[in-house]
Order: sequence, then structure tokens, then C-alpha cells
Amino acid sequence: MEPRLTVEQRATGALVGSAYGDSLGAPVEFMHLAQIQAMYGPDGIQDLDEAFGRRGNITDDTQMAIATSEGLLATAAAPKYSPTMLRDTIWQAYKRWYVSQSNEVMQRAPGNTCMSALSRMIPGSFEKPLNGSAGCGAIMRSHPIGVAIEDPERAFSIGALSGVLTHGHENAYVPAGFLSALTTQLLTGVALENAVQDTLDITQNITQTAGEETYQVVSDALLVAQLDYDPGNIDAFIPGTGGWLGHDALAISVYAATVADAEPIESVRISVNHSGDSDSTGAITGAIVGSIHGVEPFNDKLAQEDVWLEERPYLDYLAAGLAAMRGGVNG
Repeated sequence: MEPRLTVEQRATGALVGSAYGDSLGAPVEFMHLAQIQAMYGPDGIQDLDEAFGRRGNITDDTQMAIATSEGLLATAAAPKYSPTMLRDTIWQAYKRWYVSQSNEVMQRAPGNTCMSALSRMIPGSFEKPLNGSAGCGAIMRSHPIGVAIEDPERAFSIGALSGVLTHGHENAYVPAGFLSALTTQLLTGVALENAVQDTLDITQNITQTAGEETYQVVSDALLVAQLDYDPGNIDAFIPGTGGWLGHDALAISVYAATVADAEPIESVRISVNHSGDSDSTGAITGAIVGSIHGVEPFNDKLAQEDVWLEERPYLDYLAAGLAAMRGGVNG
């Protein structure tokens, strides 16, 4: 626990940390670990490298997290929100992001499931999912919900609701709810392993059997993180997943955040050096450790590398707005 940090400092850490992890993983997404090591050395990528034209650029992961934030903030002035209101405002924010992808400058390797779902007129729901996708495109954008909504069970429910708008499989929308609930607990200073365990309990209580696979892989990730092995070898200890599916991306991120709990930048490094969806696992891990340690570790690292993180002023603005929503009628 770091009680000296304010909620706003942690909130900014969640958004900026996620964007940093996204940017760190962007150059090595789709690469096998052996290719990453051949390019960057045995420890893999350690510092931001060029992606989409420069160092510090974000991908669709952070673009969509920004859209989630915008959807949440659209309800901030409402006297009382409902899940239907949040569904509509978040969906509309995602639709605006979808339209932006027609601009070549804004295209950052958007996910096929998100693009296909957002081409529809009506969002997906638990009762009528748009598809059977279990991809990580739902979880990668869900941490802002945990910044805005203080109650963990409510954050879980809204996070899952935001996920099913585009991803119809429980292994996509349950992890989205999980990250939302985990984030809100970390912002209050709950220790990581305690927050993960509490969120596992919430997952079991809310989802019943729908959350079984998410529950199992996250539980396994906690156990693996306690073993006395090379913490950086995700391919060996969480093999064959790549983080392409939501529950697998969550497991990799919980593992990376736990195994290097005191070193947020190292956690993010661990999370991107594997054979798979490195920008998404980096983004999720960055959100987790940023919620714990706040924004300063990322400020220091960016200054050390002399890199300007894309959308940084806007991320700070969004974090302040989302943090202000907590504890009110809507939070």
C-alpha cells in the first residue's frame, strides 16, 4: 500500500501507465519471443521504440481506453446514471472511435472484432451478443471504468457490460469486468494480491459459471508468480496463450504485475516480452501497476528516455475527470 498517493495520482497512473505499456509493446506485437530477443537482446525490449512513425505513439488499445473515458464522462453531469445510460454513452464513444479509423493518421492496427462490431447499428448485449469473440479487445479498454466507479461490484458489472458491446464471449467480457473491479480497489490502496483475490471472489459471485475460465487462469497466474523461476519468461510459465484472448491477457498481466510488484516499469517490461499481443498485455499491466504506484514512475521513465507520450495531456485531463466522478451519485 502507498497511502501517501492520492486517488487522482493513482488514476493518472492507471491511464498513463496503460498508455506507456501499450507504447512499449507496440513495436513487438505479433513477434515471437525469439524474434524480440534477436532484435533487442536476451532481455527483450526494455525501452520505447518506434511504432507508427515515432517513439511514444499509442495503439488502438489506448485510443479505445480514451473512448471509454469519454463515454463515462458524458454521464458525469447526470443526476443519476443507469446501466442503460452508460451502455449508450460508451457505445457512442466507441462509434466515434470507429469513424476515426477512416483517417489513415489515426489507424493504429485496430482489432477486427471491434471494427466489425462497431460497424453495426445496435450494440451487443448479454442476451443478444454480436459474435462469439473472446479476444482481448474488451479488457484492454476497461480500466477507466474502475477509475470512475468506486464500488467494486458495480465496476465489475459496468466493465462487463462495456465488453459485451463488441465481444460476445464470456472470456472477453468477464475479464473486462475483472480489470474494472481490480482497478477501483487498487486506487484505494488495497494491496495487489488482496485486490486480486477480492476480485476473484466478485467474479465468482457475479458470473457463476461464466467466469470459471477467468477465475482459473488468474488463480494460476498468482501461483506461478510465487515460484522461484525466471520472472521474465512468460512463454515458459504461461505457455501458448499469447494474450490474444481476454482471460489470457489478464492472466499474463496479473502475473507480470505480481512478480515485480515493487518495480512497475519492470512489470510492464515483463508483460510485453512474450510471443503474442504485447501491446495489450503491456496496456493492461500498465493500468494495474499505475493504479498502485501512481504516475511518477512513468514520468521518470519518459524523462529518462526523453520521449513524449502521445495524448499525454489529454490522459491527464481524463484521469482528473474520472477520479472526480468517484464517490458521487454516479460513482
